[in-house]
Amino acid sequence: IHSEIQSMIASGHYKPDEIKEIKRFQYLTLGEMEELIALAEGKWLQPVLVTLTYTGMRRGEIMSLEWANVDLEARYLHVGSRKQSTRHQKVVRNIPIHDKLLPILKEQKKKTGKFRWVFVGPAGQQLKASTLRETFLRLTEGTHFEGIGFHVFRHSMASNLAARGVEQHYIDGILGHQTEAMRQRYKHLFPGHVTEAINRL
Repeated sequence: IHSEIQSMIASGHYKPDEIKEIKRFQYLTLGEMEELIALAEGKWLQPVLVTLTYTGMRRGEIMSLEWANVDLEARYLHVGSRKQSTRHQKVVRNIPIHDKLLPILKEQKKKTGKFRWVFVGPAGQQLKASTLRETFLRLTEGTHFEGIGFHVFRHSMASNLAARGVEQHYIDGILGHQTEAMRQRYKHLFPGHVTEAINRL
């Protein structure tokens, strides 16, 4: 958990390469994610952070999300991404729209519905990665969230779902995991499933 990792780092017992390895496994609790979202209150970035929190989408997927792929009635986002194994095959997955995300997207529709993109730049153009990165860095600067990146939203989504007993194949479907290496990152959060399997012997 982010707060625990911050305490570990602050203890001064770890070398830089050890700290880097520790940070790879950090994730935010739902409470911490809500706290981070609150930092962006009233800012254009807040709807982006809410969407990342409750979908686990990649930053590139957020930037390329179009209104044509948002079904507010059926409450699904149709998200496309490239497989890591081949850049020519696009994989589309459907992500349910969370109760807390629905009103945010409806409000966003009023603001950007005349544009192609759900989240747009100042002139209604597609968001740039640099704009997102720089705005997020300014938001977290000087807070205990300083230093985290957009990857933490995907890791937090998977970790929180796993910790609540959601089966891995559902998490794979939501996040679009394509490799066994990605699945292995969350194995440690399935203790109940391991115990259940052993007890079947």
